[in-house]
Amino acid sequence: MRLKRSIVLGWLDDPPESSLCPLLPSPSLWIIFCYSTCYLATCLYCSFAYSHDPTSFFFDPSKGYQRVYSLKREKQADAFINAAKRSTSQPSPPSSPSICLGIAIIARANEQYIPHTIGSLLEALTDNQRQSIHLTVFFAQTDPSQHPIYNEPWLKNVANEILQYKVSDEKMARLHSLEENHQFWNKSMFDNEYLLKNAPILGQNGS
Repeated sequence: MRLKRSIVLGWLDDPPESSLCPLLPSPSLWIIFCYSTCYLATCLYCSFAYSHDPTSFFFDPSKGYQRVYSLKREKQADAFINAAKRSTSQPSPPSSPSICLGIAIIARANEQYIPHTIGSLLEALTDNQRQSIHLTVFFAQTDPSQHPIYNEPWLKNVANEILQYKVSDEKMARLHSLEENHQFWNKSMFDNEYLLKNAPILGQNGS
């Protein structure tokens, strides 16, 4: 007997297995693909999220050493000092300060860091927080008028006290000699001691 041919979905007789089956990955390949995708995604995230962390494997010096926060604080400090220049009021002496800040400054050949230092210390403080701080600025050089900010009025609007040397002629000559010979290490020890003895601590003068 002669058999008749049948057509099923365009195929003669019985249709073969789907031609797509050989192209579909096996379960093991799916696992490798998913793992690789997750691994690469994790690496990309960590390289972005931890590029500024020096302790991280993904630390990137080109990004980690960018002065992002420092530049922000410098702008805020500049805004604070500019506001102090326009102000006519001076800080009232704290009745019972809990913090005594003493800053010894000298004139530098290039940039002066003291405005950024003071501005970043005092910027964004509340009135109560500012009242808990006694800020003393000490011109640690024999001729304080040589410092660029010595005659700037904004300094009196931010500092509670401004110090300069009040010593005997003999000590002043010694200090001048240390300055002339650039013996700043020895001079800094005297300056720190002088600042501690003459700056008020918790509302009481040091002795």
